[in-house]
Amino acid sequence: MNLGIVQMGAKQVGLFMMRNSPSLLTAVATGGVATSVILAITGTTKAMDAISFEEACRIEKSMQDKTDMPGPLSRMDILKIVWRFYVPTTLIGLGTIGCIIGANSIHLRRNAALASLYGLAETTLREYQEKVVEVIGRGKEEKIRQEINQDTLDRNPVDKAQVIITGKGEYLCYESISGRYFKSDIEKIRKAQNDFNEELVGDLYASLSDWYSALGLESTAVSHDQGWSIQATGQLHITFDTKLSNGEPCIIIGYDKKPRPLTEC
Repeated sequence: MNLGIVQMGAKQVGLFMMRNSPSLLTAVATGGVATSVILAITGTTKAMDAISFEEACRIEKSMQDKTDMPGPLSRMDILKIVWRFYVPTTLIGLGTIGCIIGANSIHLRRNAALASLYGLAETTLREYQEKVVEVIGRGKEEKIRQEINQDTLDRNPVDKAQVIITGKGEYLCYESISGRYFKSDIEKIRKAQNDFNEELVGDLYASLSDWYSALGLESTAVSHDQGWSIQATGQLHITFDTKLSNGEPCIIIGYDKKPRPLTEC
């Protein structure tokens, strides 16, 4: 057998286990819970049989010795009889707890690493944007941003997307984070921003889902976990740009500061 192939296979297996260790530990923990229940039931049955056998032996010995009938077994006597039947259950239970703690620990470390990378990327992007404005001027930077907005609409034209009717206006709008089209108008959006910031100041933080709700949009799969906080991001500041989406005027909603994971807020 080729040793190189074996080593490569071992590395692939190791990499797979490292990447999927939380899921593997969770699966093992789930199996451990089921196994613990089965072992506990089996152990209890064996323990009850052992107690009955011990009581029968004591009665038989008493009859042979012609002494008084023995009293019930004490708790210590019962413990000495049954402890060995629960050793497997205890060991499996401890292993299950270890798997749960291990999976949670890995998740915490990974989330901390992602939060650190996110913060670094955000800082780098902000410094880059500031330097671009300093070098080419705010006017040219704004022109570049507008061209990027137009490219975004061209990649996701309104005729290929669902337009959400919010009942808050009749102008076509585009929300740049979720990439959704909806009907509203600038005044209603500004009012939604003011209401959102009022809630943000009162509660110290608010989620992206709260902002979507203010706009009349449904939350997304990740919007509950992102948002703004007074301490980390300050209040919500949005920008407006108007471009054409498949020939139809469209208001693009941008953000001076994007939402951050709420674990950092």
